[in-house]
Amino acid sequence: MIHRVDHDDVAQNPAAQLGRLRYTNPMMILEACKNSLNLGSSEMVEATLTEFLEEHPKHPKALMMLGTVYERKGDLARALPLLERALEINPSDISLHSALIFALDQAPETSLERAYQARRAYNEQVRIAHPKPNTNDRNPDRRLRVGYVSGDFRNHSAAYGWAPILLCHDKGEVEVFAYSCMPGGDDPTTEQIKPGVDQWRDARYWDDDRLEAQIRADQIDVLVDLSGHSSGNRLPVFARHPAPVQITMIGYITGTGLDAMDYLFADRDTVKPDEERWYAEEIVRLPRIMTFWATDPAQVGEPAPPPCLKNGFLTFGVWGRHGKIQPPCARAWAEILGRLPDARLVIKSPGLGDPFQVKSLNALLYAAGVDLSRTEFRGPTDKNEHMKQYGLVDVGLDTSPHGGGMSTMEAAWMGVPILTLPHHQIPSRIATSVNRELGLDYLVATDWADYVDRAVALNEQREELTKVRRLMRDVMRVSAFGNHGDFARAVEMQYRALWQRWCSGETRPRLEVVS
Repeated sequence: MIHRVDHDDVAQNPAAQLGRLRYTNPMMILEACKNSLNLGSSEMVEATLTEFLEEHPKHPKALMMLGTVYERKGDLARALPLLERALEINPSDISLHSALIFALDQAPETSLERAYQARRAYNEQVRIAHPKPNTNDRNPDRRLRVGYVSGDFRNHSAAYGWAPILLCHDKGEVEVFAYSCMPGGDDPTTEQIKPGVDQWRDARYWDDDRLEAQIRADQIDVLVDLSGHSSGNRLPVFARHPAPVQITMIGYITGTGLDAMDYLFADRDTVKPDEERWYAEEIVRLPRIMTFWATDPAQVGEPAPPPCLKNGFLTFGVWGRHGKIQPPCARAWAEILGRLPDARLVIKSPGLGDPFQVKSLNALLYAAGVDLSRTEFRGPTDKNEHMKQYGLVDVGLDTSPHGGGMSTMEAAWMGVPILTLPHHQIPSRIATSVNRELGLDYLVATDWADYVDRAVALNEQREELTKVRRLMRDVMRVSAFGNHGDFARAVEMQYRALWQRWCSGETRPRLEVVS
């Protein structure tokens, strides 16, 4: 029996309607699935999409959405084939390309070459053979007009890596334009960012033609992408090359694959010289890959003493999206707990407010041999409470190949050191960049066996952990992550050098990659 369902009813309570919608309208049911997934109802969404695809096996959006369900819980073995199948059916849909790119970045078996190929396939869909010429005044020394394009001018982890640059620019050198493409309305974080911006453009409802036209009308000299392939990106506009110098940095930084993206800002630890051929952009190195907009200590307090001093055992912690937890991570954690019989593991993730996600993660950990009686899951909290809960752990355990970015910075601000294992992709190397900046090189492992050995060795280094915890915030303040003025000057110096390069008529060589 088919039920007729009111559209407003679905929008108000999508999870409750999935079982009733059936196949009355494919677009309605996919919209309801999307809303339900965002509300944390993944079990119902998975069941509904699975049934939907039995009836519509070649529906690319449904394939992508089910792949996203699996990706969010870390089941890439099922996610990747679905995303690849969706692209085979509709290779012109750039949202399918970005979804695959995002999932590949989390897969342990993904090589830099495979990631590059996925980005270049996206480029083929958006590239413009003959973009309009840039007519900017070629004065190499004048005040630069710099435009930032992002879907995250809001309370989002990405913003905490780049907002200090906007707020600390030398306004004698740089006029700042913001093109805000975020969904929904402004929030308190937006209102904190706006004072650092000279010209604010609310572009959330603009199509590509209008955004390109505004960027050209504003005569932007340096256009900066802060979203990469994440939600809210405007990479098709960058493909039109509306500004003379185009850069991707921070945000979701793994490379865009675009012919039209001139540069990617990284650092010496996140992209090695012999890996540059796997990026469409020319690599430019900053002192560090990003900075850090720290939470006010008045709101989150000082770092708590390590809990091992009171309870007598080490507590390891994993903070961030639990979809990053892959079987190699879980097996390593199982071995750590096996060698330290008193140790505990706390995992905090926004997705763990969903009982189905909890069940899925329990299954993954159990299959890897983790003693579930020694684990604790914590779900979403507000920002300040999230920060305070770092006080529950002695040492953070980074995931790999998709490691922590902002969560690593937050942990350091709260005095918690992070053990990391860098992989091929940039997201696996941010914690390495943090550790080396803070003088914690001994927390950078070389392989999984070394990762386990270093974690176990920390059990005999509790006095050292206590000292590190006491000093980390002060070290953060004077580092590249905390010294926002110096970091902004380093960024401005690169903008100026790249602008002068364009003014001189020099163009960067296009590298042909041969596998």
